[in-house]
Amino acid sequence: MEYYKIDGMTIQINLKSICNLDCDYCLLPKHVKSQKENDNEIIDNTVVLINNIKAENIDVKAFAVFGAEPFTVGYDIMGSVLNLMTEAFPNAFLKIQTNGTLCTPKYMEKFMKVFKYPERLLIGFSMDGVKDIHNKHRCDSWDLMVTNFVWIKSNTPINTNVICTTNIEHYDDGQYEQELVEFIETMEHKWNTKVTISYADLTIRNVGDTHIGETEFSAKFASFLIRNDYIKKCVKLFQPNYCYRKGNDCDKTLFDLNKGKTYQCEKEFSPDKEFIQWKDHKISEVMTVRHNRTKDYLISKECDTCEYQDWCNGGCPLKRDVNGLAKSCYVTKTVLTHVKENINPDWRAYLNKR
Repeated sequence: MEYYKIDGMTIQINLKSICNLDCDYCLLPKHVKSQKENDNEIIDNTVVLINNIKAENIDVKAFAVFGAEPFTVGYDIMGSVLNLMTEAFPNAFLKIQTNGTLCTPKYMEKFMKVFKYPERLLIGFSMDGVKDIHNKHRCDSWDLMVTNFVWIKSNTPINTNVICTTNIEHYDDGQYEQELVEFIETMEHKWNTKVTISYADLTIRNVGDTHIGETEFSAKFASFLIRNDYIKKCVKLFQPNYCYRKGNDCDKTLFDLNKGKTYQCEKEFSPDKEFIQWKDHKISEVMTVRHNRTKDYLISKECDTCEYQDWCNGGCPLKRDVNGLAKSCYVTKTVLTHVKENINPDWRAYLNKR
């Protein structure tokens, strides 16, 4: 069997399938997030995963810990798992992505007594920039999340960033857009915290006018990025080495450390999307099966003649319409054309420069 070539990996980790919130943006059904799970096997499974990786001399660039919500795991388990990862792969980057409500001062004080390498860790907060919009879609969690964020920034050497999910409400209202801009400025200048901007699907719950067309929605988002000079903040589409740009060659994989399951990525993280038990196979076997799942996904004929095809390679295979056209296509074309015509004719060089 010819295995998929692994050239450095970002290991995506799921610790638990449960969450304390039920946000509109979440891809997991509520009944899954509210089930009971224990932490008994997480440390043992972490050791197995590390040994499997080392057995094939795979270079690990980063460990990215997702959920549902990672901080539903006890502080002792979380600290021990991160210690194991750091000591096994001293050059690997560590990140936890969180809704920010459970990493309270009480939790973090105990966590810091277990975790030995806080300066190596980055905690990413899902903060949507405008309190009213955030609370509407994230279960009134703004105040608690901000309190926890400020405590971590003020009392620990842990690094932070923010993923700001925007929707039609943010950039269809001048007041909300201005609040968002001020939020980004405050985060980056006062708190030394990088903000990246994403956008929500029209199909999520309770977001804006679901009757608005996909193209009109995309046009508003593209205009928002351009007029605020936020193009490079949309890392999914306009930064190097992100999964959206790999097209059908995407190798993003989510390893579940609670039950030993494997998922295509956090977009496919639900009970019916498991495709292999990673503990029963070599990592190269897992990645070969993973790569084969998307390598033949339909790509639109429009991509054959698009001047930007080598940039996006058809976009995320899980985010295409029935004709194989990426849902990000309009935004990508609009923004890249703007960069080429108004910022730098060598738009690739401009975007590849971090």
